[in-house]
Amino acid sequence: MAEASAPVSSEQPKSNPEFGVVLPCAPSDFTKFISGLLGKPQTIEKILFGHYVIKKEDILSIFHLIDQRINQQNEANFVQATVRIMYDDDSSVLLNSIDDFTNYSEIRPLLSIGIVLSATYLIKFKDKTYHEKQSIDISFMTDVTDANILIPDDGIHVLRRMKHFGGNFISFRISHTARTWGADIEALLTGHIKDMFIHESKLKRMIWSHSEIISLSTAILLFAGMLLGSFFAATRFMANQIENSKSIINLTPQNTEALSIKVNGLIDMLAQGAWSRFMIGFSIYFVASIIICIFVGILVETTSSNAPRCHILLTKKAHDYFKLASDKRKRKWVYFCLTIVLNVIIGFVSNFIFSWVFNKSIGSPSPQANITQ
Repeated sequence: MAEASAPVSSEQPKSNPEFGVVLPCAPSDFTKFISGLLGKPQTIEKILFGHYVIKKEDILSIFHLIDQRINQQNEANFVQATVRIMYDDDSSVLLNSIDDFTNYSEIRPLLSIGIVLSATYLIKFKDKTYHEKQSIDISFMTDVTDANILIPDDGIHVLRRMKHFGGNFISFRISHTARTWGADIEALLTGHIKDMFIHESKLKRMIWSHSEIISLSTAILLFAGMLLGSFFAATRFMANQIENSKSIINLTPQNTEALSIKVNGLIDMLAQGAWSRFMIGFSIYFVASIIICIFVGILVETTSSNAPRCHILLTKKAHDYFKLASDKRKRKWVYFCLTIVLNVIIGFVSNFIFSWVFNKSIGSPSPQANITQ
């Protein structure tokens, strides 16, 4: 009867020389290989200002666009992609894969205000003998973002620019070891990001981008129109007063009673104080015009500064906020048009009231009819 053979252990001793790590480089290239993985690469940074509405599908589209371009050009190994989402309560969530980001749903009632997409690859370029580390970081920031929020990972450069320029921008940084590859990815991202921005009509863009100049110009034009109307009213008042004065002075009295009526007419004109009342009324009108023009200027500035806002729609609260902001923006355009119409109406009505108030003084009857020739 044959003896049973002893079981052979499948576990090899750790000291077995068959185990080891083989590096894909010659000993003379070991330093270059390690520096390609761990060394500090060249960087290309760019920041693009504009207004956009970003959804989860847009972030995934950018990642797949980059991944497709990289795999088409060179021998590449995907290492990792992370997504950092920032919220309005100064909190953030880091997702360590694209699948995690695809399946992630925030249950807290928070507003998503920033997102950073980071992708890392090991790429073997045609003129190189080993793989080198390349990374791409893309940051989306909205105008709701607090400038004191520390943007995580490699987004410190975004924080620096955000403190100076404010929100509403998309920035990216490409860490590379091949300049042509970095320039190609830069052109790819620049063109795709520009297509994501909201493109409005030139008229709307001119209005909200020059809202301060428009409001100031509107107030100045309204004030000039009101002063011009008061100038014409003053001219008519002056002409009538001079005509009335001449009609009294040029009378030829035939007797003492007629002379007395002539003198009394001149005294009545002085006693009525038409010029004094006119100057007081003009001063009140002038001050009121300044107040009205300031009010109209503020109203025009409020309604014309109606630039689109950036939105990152990753939570229910973000979707609700986007809807409210869109409705508010539509109303502001309506209010702006009504404000311009109101500005014209105010100009005509104010001039009409000013002229009407002093028409009674202007139209004072001449005493010539009461004088007996």
